[in-house]
Order: sequence, then structure tokens, then C-alpha cells
Amino acid sequence: MCRNERESLRVSLHAIRDLGEVKLSLSEFKNAGGAALPKDALTLEVVRQKFKVAGFNAGGLYSSVPWLLIQTDKTTLPKAGVTRSLYITAATTADTPEGFYKGKLTIEAAGKKRDLDLRVFVAPVTLPEPDMGLGLFAVGSTMPIYPYYPENEQRLKEDRLRSAKFGRLFGLSYREIDGPAFIGFKDGKAQFDWSLVKSAYEEARKMGFTHVDVQNGPAYSFAQQLMKDKGDLAKKHGFESPEAMAKAFFGPLAEEAKAHGLPVPLWSCGDEPTDTAVGPLLEMYRRAQAAGGRTTICWSPTGEPTQAMLDCTSVCNLNVTTMAHMERARKAGNIVYLNNQGSSRWAFGLYIWKAHQSGVAAYEQFTWNYPHSDPYYPLDSHEDDLGFAFADRNGENRPTWRLVNIREGIDDYRYTLALTQAIEKAQKGSPQMQKMAADAKAYLEGVIGKIKFESTLQDRGEQMTWRQLDQYRTKVREFLLDLM
Repeated sequence: MCRNERESLRVSLHAIRDLGEVKLSLSEFKNAGGAALPKDALTLEVVRQKFKVAGFNAGGLYSSVPWLLIQTDKTTLPKAGVTRSLYITAATTADTPEGFYKGKLTIEAAGKKRDLDLRVFVAPVTLPEPDMGLGLFAVGSTMPIYPYYPENEQRLKEDRLRSAKFGRLFGLSYREIDGPAFIGFKDGKAQFDWSLVKSAYEEARKMGFTHVDVQNGPAYSFAQQLMKDKGDLAKKHGFESPEAMAKAFFGPLAEEAKAHGLPVPLWSCGDEPTDTAVGPLLEMYRRAQAAGGRTTICWSPTGEPTQAMLDCTSVCNLNVTTMAHMERARKAGNIVYLNNQGSSRWAFGLYIWKAHQSGVAAYEQFTWNYPHSDPYYPLDSHEDDLGFAFADRNGENRPTWRLVNIREGIDDYRYTLALTQAIEKAQKGSPQMQKMAADAKAYLEGVIGKIKFESTLQDRGEQMTWRQLDQYRTKVREFLLDLM
């Protein structure tokens, strides 16, 4: 592994006879000089099954499947034929000394003990953060969203903070925060309260989120009414037309956001509109954009009505789409995000790297699991549960194995970014460095060049196996060491 990375090793325990309780422990991991990795740099988790809807279906098909990762020092192998999966995770920082660290996993069962020798190799390379937004919908949110009672405010604040930090732990670089409160109009200009937005934005950036959007929030209801007003609301607030009121709202909103060093808020007035239902939304977004407002929505442009949204949506968050759709959006001066391409290593890694090369600015997958939300969602919905973090009885978050896959994908992205940066630097060096840079560039272009990204419906499927991705990362790491 490199610096600033988390890496997991999966170990499966299979019982060939009844064993009962199995005790597990990790030793210290020390290098040749006797220095050890910090105790909190290593975690041991066992995979717990969950009874849930199997896949995306409405047919009532349920199954017990591997799901949550639980930190523990024991598990059970009650009878022959049972298998348990363990995840051993090591974490490095920017200043972790390079070299090999050796340690042991000790397994005790039925009066016997076995040690498995393990080692961690830390390469003297520091991985950069992604240069695009990679995230999950609702990171840092809770359910209920509002405390309702004053005594709940502190608890919800702590839950949001813990949830967002947990997302960063797995490499997520993108999140959304709520927009400002609308106070009213004064002297023909909208007035806003930015205090909570500023603190939330500073908090997100301090955690390490490199891409943060401000979206909706307390002013959402009024903004939505304003965008579809036929004249009554404008008259009520003393404006001659809905368009004049829109300019008095969106103009100051953008000016104040920039003055505070914040992104201009985005407004999402729906979700996944169809061709038959998109008409009113088109009119709303055209009014907002003409007045200097910024809008967003998640959808799949299919027929011409929904494709027309590409022309008037500031951030087009697309699912089933094509390069032609994306080019149309960018030609209109709009930004392209992708959503729901998958929760796999592939989707968050080399696939989204290729998408970013093609002009995609950020990616979101459905969805982070809200603290306090329905833990049995996959039992009462046809939509598969893609929540990633669940709170235990002590309020600490637990990941799913899918979240580990996402982290692996993000690290594939970071390795690729690190190599492109190293190549660029080496191209300005000695002839020998330039030669190595040319070799690394040829390898990188050979791999990335084979990845298809023309139609997300056709191309989102995994084009490389996990083994091939591991081989790719190993080769990239070798080039990084050569180019140091």
C-alpha cells in the first residue's frame, strides 16, 4: 500500500468440524527497526449476514446475504461447512515510514491455536485526493432531518458530524450541504441567513471533502414557488412580474454566496422526470436560469422533452445517458455529473476516471444510510438496500462490504491520478526520467484507452475483473516508485 491509504485483506475461515466460538487477535505489526504501526492503524472485522431483498426486485425474493462488517475479537463456527469472512484493514498516514511491517493473526478454537503470518508493505508514495467529486447521496445526513425538539439538536449535530467523517474515512470526496434561510425582500432584494451554511461548508472542507455543493435547504419551498409563480406571489411581494421577482431572488443569492466564499446554491425541484411530466419543470428551470439561478436534478434524458432539460439545468446529474447528451449539456454551458452507475470498485475507479476524462465533474451513488433510519428498508421495498453505514448500539457506524469495494475503487482512481502527476513531473526531468515517463504513459494510455465510455447503459458494466484491477494497481505502483 501507499501512504494516505487504507487497504483490506480478506481472510475466510472454513470449519471442517464443529468448532463453536473462535477467538481472534492481531499482534503488533513491526518493521525491521522495531517500530510498530499505531494500534488504531489496524482493524479486524467479521462479516455479518443480513436478511434482505435479494437484488432489485419486487417479487418477494429474500435471502440471508453477507452485509455488515463488525469489529470484533471473536466469531463462531458452530458446525462443519460454515464459513466466516474476516476483513483485516491497515491504514497509513502521510508520514508512515516506508518498509515492511510484520505481524500475526491468531486464531483460537476448540483448544487449539494457529498463527497466520501477515505483512504490510508501505511504499514511500503519498496518494493524492481525487480531483473530482466522488460520493454517495445523503452523506452526513440524519433521519429525521430536523430535530423537532430542542433536546435533540445536539444529538443530530453529532450524528451528522460522525456520519460525514465516516464517509471521509472511506475516501469519499463529495457531499452536499443545506442552503441558506430566506428572510424576505428588502429594497427589492432578497435577504438570506448564511450562518449555518458557512459553518457546514467550513466543517466539510476541514474534514477533507474537496467537492461540496450547496443545495436546497430552508429556502427551498419559496424558491420552488417562485419558479412556478403565475403572478400572484410576485404581486404579493411588490414585483411587477414573476421574472422580476426571480432576478431579485437569484441575483443576490449568487452575489452573497460568492462574497462568503461559498458555491452558488443549486435547486432541485424533483427527481427523475419522465417525458410526459417534464413540461412544468422545464418552465421552472428556464425561469431560474434566465434570472441567474442554478438548478440541478437527477434524471435519464430519453425523449426530446427530457433531453431539453440538458439545455437549462446548471448541473445535469445523469444516469442512463450518452456522450451526445453530455456534449449537449456542456455546449449549453452546463456541468455534467453522473449518478447510480454502481457501488462497485469498477464504478468508483477506472470507469469514473474515464468518465472524468470525458468531462464528468462528479459522481454520486444511491445512497448513504441515514443514522436512525429504517434498518429493515430492504424488507418492505422493492428497491434494494444500498445503505452503507449503520449505527450500532453505542452510536458508532458500521460499514458494509460494498463500502470497502467503493474505497478500493476510489484508491484505483487515486493511484491513476498519482501516476499522471508523476509522469508530468518526470517529463521535465533527465533523459532517463523522460524515458521512464514515456513507458509509464504508454502503459496508462493502453489500459485507459480500452475502457469504453459512450453509453452509460451499455458501458457501466465491469470491463475489468478484480484480479486485473489488482494487477493494474501493482504495475502503477511500480511506475510510481521508478519515477520518484
